[in-house]
Amino acid sequence: MPRYSVMAMALPVSFILVALLHSAAFGGAWVQKKRGYFFKLTGSYLYTTEEYDNNGNIRGIREGEPGISNTSYKEISVTGYLEYGVTQRLTMVANLPFKVVTARRTEETTEGLMRNVEVVTGGLSDLTLSGRFLLFGKSSPLSVQAGVKLPMGYEATPPDGGAPLGSGKLDVEGWVLGGVGMWPIRAYATGQIGYRIRGGSGIADEYLFQVEGGFTPGNWLAKATLEGVYSEGSADDQESSTVVITNQDVLKVIPTIAYRFHYRFAVGAELIHILKGKNTVAGTTYSVGILLRN
Repeated sequence: MPRYSVMAMALPVSFILVALLHSAAFGGAWVQKKRGYFFKLTGSYLYTTEEYDNNGNIRGIREGEPGISNTSYKEISVTGYLEYGVTQRLTMVANLPFKVVTARRTEETTEGLMRNVEVVTGGLSDLTLSGRFLLFGKSSPLSVQAGVKLPMGYEATPPDGGAPLGSGKLDVEGWVLGGVGMWPIRAYATGQIGYRIRGGSGIADEYLFQVEGGFTPGNWLAKATLEGVYSEGSADDQESSTVVITNQDVLKVIPTIAYRFHYRFAVGAELIHILKGKNTVAGTTYSVGILLRN
């Protein structure tokens, strides 16, 4: 099948692109040293049968649609994230996911028969490229960041009710970031606010925010992140969040734990739980990753 052949080609391409980018990190307001990098490769898994409707209520996926039942959504992804220090003040940031999404449902045919449907879509999602510039500070920095989100050739509206990998449109976003190091306590806090200009008609721009606190006893890192995306427009009633991308509100909490085996190498695990939202799936994503730096 052509869709599976595209998936088979896209997976190695995603790793090649990540390798060419050559490193990255979740650095908050901090920037990388010149020629320094932080790279994170993460594998994630989400399975759910529920979603948030346009009023923020949890319902079954595609609940209420005539002739549709037993719906589920599964997403498996591999994401490369890179930060690279171009100068002492300027860090380039890149994020590239590869996704395989499976949507299942039972539907009634025009003849009154029931059939099970499974639609798999896969490929590179959106490549985000940004630049972060340090305005001032070192242990407690203030930075600005701007970038673009580029669709990577997927179908924005897959056939047969398949789940889209993105909107298929270019987005532009900007952030203001601040951080506080708490030395000699091995802890930090960072936060950022931003705004995203969405491409495409019918999709409103978004307000963005993220706050994070972390503690690093010995070789361990424990941190918690609260992340939100709020649409400037109303959350319109729609068929399902798994079928079309439109105005969304999403609030996530992300606890993370990691262990550093060496200055250059660490492994970590995290949960991404959607606390509430509108026009988005409900559930928890489980992730494991490896982290490299110099």
